[in-house]
Amino acid sequence: MIKIYDEFSSQKEAKFDYLQSSLIESELRDLVLRELNQVTLKVGEQSFEEIDGIKVFNAGTDFKVIMTAVGAYQGNLNADNYSEYWNSPYIRSHGNCCSMIANNNLSTAEIKNICLGFSTFEPGMLLREGNTDLNSTIYSRDLDFSIRGGKYLLPDDLINSTRGGYNELVFERRDLAKNRSKFKKNPDYLVFIEEFEGENIMTLTNEDVENEQDNNRRMILLEQKRLWEETKKASMDFATKDENGNVVPLPIVKINREECAKNEIKKIKEAFYTYMETKDPSLLSKIVTQFENNRTGNRSPHDYIREKYFSQSAIEEMLGKITENIKGMDSSELKKRNINMMGRLISMEKRNYTECKQLGNQKPGFNYDKYLQIYSEMRRIEKQNGDR
Repeated sequence: MIKIYDEFSSQKEAKFDYLQSSLIESELRDLVLRELNQVTLKVGEQSFEEIDGIKVFNAGTDFKVIMTAVGAYQGNLNADNYSEYWNSPYIRSHGNCCSMIANNNLSTAEIKNICLGFSTFEPGMLLREGNTDLNSTIYSRDLDFSIRGGKYLLPDDLINSTRGGYNELVFERRDLAKNRSKFKKNPDYLVFIEEFEGENIMTLTNEDVENEQDNNRRMILLEQKRLWEETKKASMDFATKDENGNVVPLPIVKINREECAKNEIKKIKEAFYTYMETKDPSLLSKIVTQFENNRTGNRSPHDYIREKYFSQSAIEEMLGKITENIKGMDSSELKKRNINMMGRLISMEKRNYTECKQLGNQKPGFNYDKYLQIYSEMRRIEKQNGDR
């Protein structure tokens, strides 16, 4: 980019090469793609158990996954063979619409069937990216629809700004790898998101489910069992053969939603208690941003987890104590830094929520305008005091 700038700025009469902007955009997309490839989960790095001959890996509580919920807008697909369905020779669109999820933001399109996970993509395969739904389907029959809006963000920024139903990453559906075995990009693993901690859906019997007293919980478990059976079926549908002719099912990566939630709220509380002692403004994003991340990722139908760990009353209590802590600071300089940091974080939350609010019927954890007014007033008072 520096070389391009030097060449362009050295011209007495600037002549714009229309190809130059396309090349720059393409290179920038590949730079973002490289970052995505570096952080996405790769199977083999985690512990696993073997169930019905299928390797089931545990994602744990520190991961990022690029996945697509197959048939999210098609009803209950239940394909006879998921591999044949995915690898149909017909391509209606170039775009393979995915989302990035993480241990601190599990926002996905509605999961009705199976979820395919991807570890890496070849250069040139990232077409569009945004922290909200990009409505790509209607454009993705075009040869190149990358210019139709979106926002290219690095992985953490993408997760931290997703405040609706899900973010969207659109990849070329064709596999551009030189050593590809299929015309289309195939998954590296299947993703199964288990709802409750302590309820191993893989070993839970129908009798166990029927004995569940909480009706909402029982309905979630019944749906989880159906999804688990579909995921196992897809694992065998996508199976390959090794060099000895043995059948190798596609691995499954299991994510436990409640396990992630418990670990996340623990980290948020630790950051909160440390902040109350140290008054270090750099800790505020670990409270405000991370709370809203997790609240977003546990929207309906995961209200049980959202209200248990990330309720509005919980964040309101923390924000109230943080605000009083800042008001009582003796150091004017430290107080200004904390006020400014809180103002920035809340403004970012409001902006992200406004961009994404059309998705998921999401409700923010706190009233952004209320706190922006509070911190604006605190900033005004500090300025007055400083002018005296």
